[in-house]
Amino acid sequence: MIRSRTRINRGDTAKRVLAIVMLSGLSPVAAQDVAVTRPAFAGVQGPRYVDGSFGFALTPPADCETLREKRFLETGNEVEIVRFVSVNARWSLGVRQSKPERAADPETVAEMVVGEMQEVYPDVRIIRTDRSTAGSREVLRCTATMTSRGVPMIRLQAMIRVKPSEYFTLVFVAPQSDEEAVVALFDQIVAGFEVLRSEAQEEQIRDALRRGSALLDLVRSGSLDVVGREPREVFLRCLEGGVETGFMQIRMEPRTVEHRKGVTIAKWAWFFRPDESVSMMQQDMFVTSNLSFERWESRLISISPPPKSGGRREISQDIESGIRQETKLLVGYAGKSIGPQITQKELDVDRTYASAPWDLVLPSIVDLNKSELYAFSWYDSSRRGLSLQTFRLAGRKSMPSGKQATLIEQSEGLIPPIHEIYVDDDGQIVHVVMKVGDKPLEMQATTRRDIERRYGDRVKEIEKLMPAPPVRETAPAPGNPAATPGRAAAPTPGNVNR
Repeated sequence: MIRSRTRINRGDTAKRVLAIVMLSGLSPVAAQDVAVTRPAFAGVQGPRYVDGSFGFALTPPADCETLREKRFLETGNEVEIVRFVSVNARWSLGVRQSKPERAADPETVAEMVVGEMQEVYPDVRIIRTDRSTAGSREVLRCTATMTSRGVPMIRLQAMIRVKPSEYFTLVFVAPQSDEEAVVALFDQIVAGFEVLRSEAQEEQIRDALRRGSALLDLVRSGSLDVVGREPREVFLRCLEGGVETGFMQIRMEPRTVEHRKGVTIAKWAWFFRPDESVSMMQQDMFVTSNLSFERWESRLISISPPPKSGGRREISQDIESGIRQETKLLVGYAGKSIGPQITQKELDVDRTYASAPWDLVLPSIVDLNKSELYAFSWYDSSRRGLSLQTFRLAGRKSMPSGKQATLIEQSEGLIPPIHEIYVDDDGQIVHVVMKVGDKPLEMQATTRRDIERRYGDRVKEIEKLMPAPPVRETAPAPGNPAATPGRAAAPTPGNVNR
């Protein structure tokens, strides 16, 4: 979700309106005012970017923002997977998955570029096309120029063949004044582009998707029960790099909502950072017993460290909600007070789609004694689209504490990082190791009393600073808060829905 930084006064919280920060269709490069002084293009590469869902890795330029929102392009048979942008330097690098209807060669690539660009940039001109290789893969390249808001720009494109009729296409747009450095860097990026999955691994994924779909079909038919009969609850202490930073509470409860039988899942987490900043994450989900309907709302509230000079601490909010009926998923997201509207996005899902709380439901409905690999598509907030998630049942293993539990390895498309979820014989989470960044995040099961003792007073103190948004027992339809049937006080270690 996109982070907003809006200062919130508790006295007028009810008057605040959360709306979406729209991502522009074309790169922000083209929209920036030419009068703004921009820094010189550095021409160096940044950290490696790995995409497990689409199975590739590359090293983009340094000092950029990564936008993972999937975007279907009007060129047909192309979807932009990720875009790296530097608004100040006026450049962008996009990665697309391309499946042209006919065999591609340098000449047809040039035609595609002109066809895509000429309506918006009538002065687009093809400078050169050529055919090369990156490792063992064929690369079709095209260089073009055009003018954007009075600024001469250069557009570099490389189509890297991964299958007879499938390509990864890299598109780099930057000011012509940086051409020498841009071309040199683009050559490095193309040379370092890596396809991560072998054909054998692709076949593993296809088998796992079939296995996942069969499991979902058993739930849809009523042969497997995801609802249960009794509420289930777990409390987890959270440690970052071995240092305790907060806690998480998860509660699952059978419930009938608007005449629909299903299960509600509520997740709350508090994180207290060493710099005295605080984050509160809240997620409310509902899914029906036959998986035909679901809705959720996720809310993240962040509080800045106390200002050294005194005064109020800054508070930011991010909200995302979703609703699905059969194969239609509608998502709304908000993050900045810029107007009274909320933007929604509609997605089509297929029989491989797993509902929002699936990672919590799965362990309770599979045979934990079998070693199996399952794969599903599910909604990814960072992508504002679907991603490929795999769950490998790895059998009984020793947890870091030395105790035995069943290990489930979760990853995006079998690509590291691989997160470790340990569950007991009933499928209840007892330990989690999330390998994100330099400091892994660990979660250790504990008791309500332990959490109340450790965090009760700290949470109550921070709550005095926060707005008091309603905690919804089930999430509303995007842009329709009134659809929520129930409300409750914000949960704390001393005040939790039982």
